[in-house]
Amino acid sequence: DGDGYRPAFLVVDRAETLRVVAHAAEVGEALAAQVEQDWPQIRAVYQELRADGPDLAECAFVLVGSQILDVGLLRALEDEGTLMPPAPARPGPDTPDACYYFWMIEGDWTHLGDYGRRSMLLAGDWTYFTFGSYRVNDVPNAARNALDEQVMAAVESAESPEVVAEALHIPLYNRAFVARWSELALEKAKRLVGVYQAHADALHTLYDSLRASAYTPYGFGEFFCWYDHVAYAAAIDALNARGLMDIPPARFSAALWAG
Repeated sequence: DGDGYRPAFLVVDRAETLRVVAHAAEVGEALAAQVEQDWPQIRAVYQELRADGPDLAECAFVLVGSQILDVGLLRALEDEGTLMPPAPARPGPDTPDACYYFWMIEGDWTHLGDYGRRSMLLAGDWTYFTFGSYRVNDVPNAARNALDEQVMAAVESAESPEVVAEALHIPLYNRAFVARWSELALEKAKRLVGVYQAHADALHTLYDSLRASAYTPYGFGEFFCWYDHVAYAAAIDALNARGLMDIPPARFSAALWAG
């Protein structure tokens, strides 16, 4: 207030955090309802690509949670451009071209959004990634971190990513699968952007009610980037409750992805 310090990023206190999280949980249910509506086609494409594979529910945490609700939706939002404009430039000594959103909230770790993706490029244009909870019971997800270390050690001597996948029991998705699934993911993610657009007025009203809306230079886009992470996590939990998506006991899944 007055001549006091005004941060150049989104800062939200606990009471505001709880309001945003509650709102995002409701919209997350709407996202889940859209995914459920699209589930017959999602399942049909999966069965076409993996006729002998496990049930979709066993793979959906990665294929739907990561690839549609997280990565796919972020890409669709970038294409749409109004809800989440390009992130602002925030250069640093070692990262002069860095552009990103930044926020600080008062609340629990899960209020940042409980699930996220971490990836590593491998030889031969392959990507290893994990998706899930970074922390479990308020401590780092030890099983997830341990698998990352195993993969990093294995790729030093393995002849190919396929060898790594077999040795560490990580699902591997080939180029044909990835090409078709990426196409499907973007198609379905665009429909999820429509869910957000249907709630746009309420989202702007919520943002305007936050004290940060009076000073945050990057405004609604920075708020919405945080909001999306909370909402898609709520959608994943809703799909799990509906029996469509299994969340592993270790709270993460891994994959080797061509490309």
